[in-house]
Amino acid sequence: MRSINVMQCGLGIPSKTTYLGEGAFSGCHVLENVSLPGGLIAIPDRAFESCINLKSINLSESTISIGDYAFAFCSSLTEISIPDSVSTIGEGAFRFSGLEKVAIPLGVAKLEYVTFEGCASLEKITIPSNVKRIEYSAFAECSSLHEFVMEDNGVNYIGSRAFDLCPQLKNIRIPNSVSTIENNAFWRCSLDSIVVDNVQNAIPDAPWGCGCQNVQWLRTE
Repeated sequence: MRSINVMQCGLGIPSKTTYLGEGAFSGCHVLENVSLPGGLIAIPDRAFESCINLKSINLSESTISIGDYAFAFCSSLTEISIPDSVSTIGEGAFRFSGLEKVAIPLGVAKLEYVTFEGCASLEKITIPSNVKRIEYSAFAECSSLHEFVMEDNGVNYIGSRAFDLCPQLKNIRIPNSVSTIENNAFWRCSLDSIVVDNVQNAIPDAPWGCGCQNVQWLRTE
């Protein structure tokens, strides 16, 4: 199995490196396994975009941000351990990747546009209470997503088309922290039931666009 450690791959990156340029390894199809220097604090935009054979990557505990589209189209990347030191996950960071599971770090407050769009193998995810916003199409086209849990006292905003085309998502609970659900948030889903925890703005006639004729609405007080 080919394994590339970026400190030993002939690129002259010393162990104290704290910076990589945008798109540093974009499109490197030979990459399968990557271990990054311990001092690297930011994964730049498009750093590993379209590394279609990348199977594993080790992020250091000093990493604080993952850039826009950093791992987009990494179709062989099935899992990644994101340290709690990370406070920012950029737009489209894992778009159309092969992720089957992922844990959101405790320092992240917002899931950006199309963060996990097209992750067709992602089956379940829990959004911790530190996350307050789920932006446009964050989980759109996650065709295997069947379990989505938002912890209490967390998310207050769900963006347009956040769950567009998630046909396996049958049940969802909207916690009382949610105050805004944008148009078509659940467009082209097949929801059977929606549990609403006394949410004033999340009412059955809201323009969620779920297209669910027989959806059962349950409200808790």
